[in-house]
Amino acid sequence: MKIVSWNVNGIRAVAKKDFFRDFEQLAPDILCLQETKAQDDQVAEALIPISNYHIYSNSADKKGYSGTAILSKIK
Repeated sequence: MKIVSWNVNGIRAVAKKDFFRDFEQLAPDILCLQETKAQDDQVAEALIPISNYHIYSNSADKKGYSGTAILSKIK
């Protein structure tokens, strides 16, 4: 099982860069993201291009701060 932890420092910003290419190359079973800096619905929207993973996210009460997400092949 391959687990990757990645501090993205903003999921929407990293999604505009090479995130999806890098994610595909890493091919993790579980991906843990820190500092998503987005609300749960924004995380889900940013990760739309990713299929075959279950997405779990937890955002901060204050918008634009912290936040985490876990993408897992196993529910």
